[in-house]
Amino acid sequence: NPHTATWVDVKDEKTGAIETWGCEGNPPSTYSRAGVRRSDWRIGEQVTLTCIAAKDGSKHWGFLKQIKYLSDGHVLVFRLGGE
Repeated sequence: NPHTATWVDVKDEKTGAIETWGCEGNPPSTYSRAGVRRSDWRIGEQVTLTCIAAKDGSKHWGFLKQIKYLSDGHVLVFRLGGE
């Protein structure tokens, strides 16, 4: 039951400082069955990342819901709703 971890560098709009945020995700086999392939993970692109908030309230960790690529609007949906 391994889960994935997705890490992104986030630029603070006010200070310009870069922080690294992460989201836990489903096991790789779940993504494969849903049709998500390695080529769908576009390293280096600007994205909007949506996560379910972490249970401990940390703003730097949560559960991955979706990734939207700003370059072409392509969206990878991993979880629906708040479950």
